[in-house]
Amino acid sequence: MNKTTVGIIFTVLILLPALPLLLTWRQIVSRRDALAVSSAVTVKTPLLVTTGSCLLFLLTLFLEPATGVRYSDAKFAMIVTAFGLSLSMAVLSLAGKSPFRRLLAITATAVSLAWFYLWAMSAVV
Repeated sequence: MNKTTVGIIFTVLILLPALPLLLTWRQIVSRRDALAVSSAVTVKTPLLVTTGSCLLFLLTLFLEPATGVRYSDAKFAMIVTAFGLSLSMAVLSLAGKSPFRRLLAITATAVSLAWFYLWAMSAVV
């Protein structure tokens, strides 16, 4: 792969989970009263866990190689756990009756797809 292709893939991996997450936070901050009455289980927990998972994903991409020579079983376990956790947060957010549920589910699914790509990439290497 040439550097342009790698740059495009890297940019998509950053934008795929980050853009929906930023849109979700923007909508929630603009409607603060709706968040105050929302359920902690179906809105606040998925929002915070998805945000943490996205931040962990971005830190993994920037700070240390996610695949390659320094790849280990612990890194693989982290990738699989974060993927499963993000996917479960997508399902959990759909269970509520919040006005944010669809956007939150899309965000959690986007983060899950980013982790899935990293998982698939690391399984091949």
